[in-house]
Amino acid sequence: MPDWLYTLTRYARQHPLGYRMMVYISACSFIFILCSTALQLSLDYGRELRVIDQQVELINRSYLASLAKSLWDLDQAQVELQLLGIQTLPDVIHVQLLNTRTGSILKLPTPAPMDSRQLSVHQFELMHVTTSQQARNLGQLQVSFDLQAVVQRVWHTGLNSLLNQALLVLLIVAVILVIVQRQITRHLESMANYSREIAAGKFDHHLQLDRTKPDQPDELDQLALALNDMRQAIQQDRDQLQLMVERRTASLRRARDAAEDANRAKSQFLSTMSHEIRTPMNGMLGMIQLLEESALNSTQQEQLQVLHNATDGLIDTFDHVLQYGRLEEGGWVIDQHDFSLNNLLHSLITLMTPGAEQKQLCLSLELPSALARHYNGAEGSLRQILTNLLNNAIKFTDQGQISLSCQLLSHHDQQHQLRFEVRDSGIGIEPELQRHIFERFTQADDSITRRFGGTGLGLAICHQLAQALGGQIGVQSIPNQGSLFWLEIPLAIASTTPHSPDLDSPHAQQPLSLLLVEDVALNQQVILGLLASEPHQISIASTGPDALQQSQKQHFDIILMDMHLPGLSGLEVSQQIRADSNNPNQDTPIIALTASVRDEDRQRYQQAGLQDVVAKPVRKPDLLTALCTYSTHTPEHSAQPDCNILDGNILNSHRQALGDAKVQQLLRSLAELLKSEWPALQQAVKKENIDVISEQAHRLAGACEMLGFIQTGQQLRILEQQTDTVTPQQEASLDETITQIIQHIQQQDL
Repeated sequence: MPDWLYTLTRYARQHPLGYRMMVYISACSFIFILCSTALQLSLDYGRELRVIDQQVELINRSYLASLAKSLWDLDQAQVELQLLGIQTLPDVIHVQLLNTRTGSILKLPTPAPMDSRQLSVHQFELMHVTTSQQARNLGQLQVSFDLQAVVQRVWHTGLNSLLNQALLVLLIVAVILVIVQRQITRHLESMANYSREIAAGKFDHHLQLDRTKPDQPDELDQLALALNDMRQAIQQDRDQLQLMVERRTASLRRARDAAEDANRAKSQFLSTMSHEIRTPMNGMLGMIQLLEESALNSTQQEQLQVLHNATDGLIDTFDHVLQYGRLEEGGWVIDQHDFSLNNLLHSLITLMTPGAEQKQLCLSLELPSALARHYNGAEGSLRQILTNLLNNAIKFTDQGQISLSCQLLSHHDQQHQLRFEVRDSGIGIEPELQRHIFERFTQADDSITRRFGGTGLGLAICHQLAQALGGQIGVQSIPNQGSLFWLEIPLAIASTTPHSPDLDSPHAQQPLSLLLVEDVALNQQVILGLLASEPHQISIASTGPDALQQSQKQHFDIILMDMHLPGLSGLEVSQQIRADSNNPNQDTPIIALTASVRDEDRQRYQQAGLQDVVAKPVRKPDLLTALCTYSTHTPEHSAQPDCNILDGNILNSHRQALGDAKVQQLLRSLAELLKSEWPALQQAVKKENIDVISEQAHRLAGACEMLGFIQTGQQLRILEQQTDTVTPQQEASLDETITQIIQHIQQQDL
């Protein structure tokens, strides 16, 4: 393609303004040409018709009289001559004479065929006046004019005029475009490019138009001047803005540093507060637990139980404040693993039933059949949300019923969208408060706070946990009619069946050699008192150097390490023990006894080589569970037959959700159930009563599994399914296991 043709094809895109001007001028010019040509055609056609009328008048005036006389004189040659003269007139295509005296018709030959032509026919009467003044009609003359020739001539003239004017217009448009391009558009393009450079931040030169400067500044000069002024103003504003940004950045940096300092101070404050509050409470709760094991009358026992419950309530309130702080600052870590949702929900109902029965409330569970057997997700967080909702439902309901239901909303890509609903018939919530019920420190009103207590953080924590799980939580309520709290979360379907680890039981402790590192004498007494009924050998170190010295001289099965020691901290002591290859306790399990139990604290302990953390104030079940768990790390206690009858994780989760008092009550109820139902089940086995075996084995299996006795529950499930093939060995093994459970519960009184 030639360069000029390529440039022409790109003209519309490169010069849109010039192209539009060309289009507009050309369109207007051609419309004007068409109108003027149409007018010219109309005028020419009218003129041609007038010429024909003049010829008709000429025939009427000059030929008719002589033609009539020639007919009267019977001069045939003269008639033909005169007709030939008429036919030579312009646009006459046919002449015909009708002689009425003889009845003959005289026609002259036509120069062109007449069948398809447009004609204008005129007829003339041939009258002759005799000498006696009589008028005689001698015939008729018919003259036909060729209108098609007239039209063709007019169109030919108009077309020539149209072409001439079009060429003239194109020439004018080209000249105008060149003038506009030279005088206007190229300068506008320069200004546009200059504006783009300004937008890109290029302020190094001012705009100078490439043209001869006119005598008087015109519009282009004014526009160029305005652009230069704008460049200068923008440059000044940019410099000022950059200075402001630098100042603002420095201010934000100082604010960020201050916020980080404040956050560190807050974290340090929470850590200090956790330690300073939990440390004295460790002594309080420890002494309460020791008093509970002493001989007291019923009144003293009730008073002590009230004191224990109040202490637990204070600890729960403190834990809520710390947990909400960790959720707000993003420090909460979601632990995901495979679990059985069916077991989780049934265990919640089992654990909540005693509290509901105390208020004579009916507690029910509704589950769909389409639930997966196992899911992968944050079981602990889900348990905490539902436990809080159920606790609130029981707390704020005086009569009626409470239901926990689960619905399968959708199933997509190995993931279930589930909706949990907790419905009660309690006091309800006012509509204006429902919008704020999940905000921190929000309760219905002061009377509710005075009546039921609480921090107002429970639902706020549920809301934060729901968001952390990728779900949402809400409420529907009618005052004095009840409330419905709902939770929607996605849960991934587990690809494999989760394995329940054989965790050690806090029961039937084997003798262990323990090193207790604790600087506070009261805390030493508490730990010694909690372990007084256990056959352990306990050595005490009050300082970090003393702990290092004793650990270098003697091997211990487990080291209980306080983290806040004067001078050399417990963390530093643990690190030195782990780093010393000559220390006989380099691989000994170390359990932290501390009030600093935030997630970042636990991570530091784990990085330093510690195995576990028992939070202060120390609860006896937690301490015994930790000792039994890590006693399996020592060779002499690696094969204890009694350390796998209880899943400590399940029991610990129940304690976190319900508190020690409720768990103790549930365990006592389990012991009573086993003592009353197991003999009846043995009798049914002997009598081969299949229905009774299946029913009672099912009841006992569910009760054992819900409280963490997984192995016993599995044995009872086998008995339930194989009612007709029970062997004496199976019955004997079950009898031994159930007897151990009953004895452990009675001896330890968890």
